[in-house]
Amino acid sequence: MSRKRQRRVQRSIYYPSLTLPAHQFLAAPLLAFCFWSLKTIRVHLCPNLRSSVDKEVKLNTPMSPIQTLHGCLLGGALGDALGLPFEGLSSKKRRRIWGEEIERGLDMSFLPHRGMISDDTEHALFTARALLESRGNSDRFGRVLASELRHWFLTFPPGTGLATLRAGFKALLFLPFTKTGVHSAGNGPAMRAPILGAFFGDGTAQLREFCRISTRLTHTDPKAEWGAFTIALATAHAAQGQTDGRRFVRDLSEWSDDSEAAREMISLAKRAVNSAARGQSALEFCDELELQNGVTGYIFHTVPVVLQCWLRHSQNFRAGVEEIILCGGDSDSTGAILGGILGASMGADALPPDWTGELWDWPNSPKYIARVASELSLALEEGSTIVAPRVLFGTPLLRNAFFLAVVLTHAARRILPF
Repeated sequence: MSRKRQRRVQRSIYYPSLTLPAHQFLAAPLLAFCFWSLKTIRVHLCPNLRSSVDKEVKLNTPMSPIQTLHGCLLGGALGDALGLPFEGLSSKKRRRIWGEEIERGLDMSFLPHRGMISDDTEHALFTARALLESRGNSDRFGRVLASELRHWFLTFPPGTGLATLRAGFKALLFLPFTKTGVHSAGNGPAMRAPILGAFFGDGTAQLREFCRISTRLTHTDPKAEWGAFTIALATAHAAQGQTDGRRFVRDLSEWSDDSEAAREMISLAKRAVNSAARGQSALEFCDELELQNGVTGYIFHTVPVVLQCWLRHSQNFRAGVEEIILCGGDSDSTGAILGGILGASMGADALPPDWTGELWDWPNSPKYIARVASELSLALEEGSTIVAPRVLFGTPLLRNAFFLAVVLTHAARRILPF
């Protein structure tokens, strides 16, 4: 079968036709009426059964790879865009600027009723493009990822972390991808981790190796590597419908090299699992971790809070993302990382349509995200190399100039005393 034909079949699976043969067309209204009648009887006679049955079906129904990958990328973008306006704000200052009603529900607000992505989603996307062109070869993945970092850095992205900034300068010197990282334990590697977990799945040495390469491209601290791998493994578990915290900790422990960073990460993961089992809120867990001023950009602060929210809201994207963003701190990164995990678990179709409709960005639009996910799914099923879809040259520079102007507007608003 030709590549063109394969893509047509792939897309026909993801976007099925509504056309029915004649005998199915005549039977469809009768079947729909029977289904509606049974559903109505069940809701009225057994109201308590409705949520449990629906939840069971939702959890046990396997998703296609494209739904998992698209959900991971799109969910990360939604969490990123929602958390971006509140990055670095304490709870008190957030209420002063945005009002008390912000505590009752979030909407896209980077622009009026519109959201834009930051470097968190951009890193996830260029990691996906590197996966597309790597052919499963870790060395090639590292080279392509370094090239993607170099091209991304040349678009002058605003708000880049210091470690990623220094790594970007090294990449511009065409140093080997094994030499570009700096000693830091920031959240950068965790931005790129969810799509790796969604792509490779659970329990593979390949996931560990690719996660190591992705981390060391920008961060060489072992804590950064263990934090990123923990997020990737959580995404792999979520994509397979596994939300047992104890099993997750057991699987994570099996990969331990008994280093200090590994032991500390496993200890934090256990605390997150125990907190979720006790029913603590994310804010209460942050207080327990002494993060009263918000979740910082330190990866060993971010990862346990993300794990706790994932385990408590494994099938409720809106509640999980809202809760972690309202913890404050590095809210765009925490929202993006948790959004990627929950999106991989639930699939793109289950994400809040109002948030998806308010995601406004260019050239990394929702349509472009869907295209990358579709090609990535095809590469996963075929096991072959596909040229990654890329945006028009120069468009990210124009977009980042506009993005910077909006960022400066938000910064000016925070300075005002009212």
